[in-house]
Amino acid sequence: MEELDRWNLGLFDPGMTAFHKVGLAGLYMTLKSFDQKEFESVGNWELKPHCVEIAWNGKPGPLFAKLLKRAFEISPKGLIQFSAHKKKGLGDLQRLLLHEVISNTFLQHPQHKEIEKKAKP
Repeated sequence: MEELDRWNLGLFDPGMTAFHKVGLAGLYMTLKSFDQKEFESVGNWELKPHCVEIAWNGKPGPLFAKLLKRAFEISPKGLIQFSAHKKKGLGDLQRLLLHEVISNTFLQHPQHKEIEKKAKP
């Protein structure tokens, strides 16, 4: 089996739902906000009108770990901060709303949120 060294995500690829398309738009905006020179040791990307191509050097883990760390930072006020929004002049209310939306959706998945177990009487 050939080792994959790049990933091409297209807006009109088979199986792309509305949620996938929104995610791809977020990925596009995030990558566009980064300076590729900061990532050249682990990989690179190319942004096209209808797709994003991500390539890595060696194994994909180091590139994706660095991308995720930079894409979803925590602000000094403890809110999720999206790199794509840093230069957009969002106010605290918008940041709080985005934080709440993310916290109440994906982060509710059992792998991401531990629920306190009640002791049985």
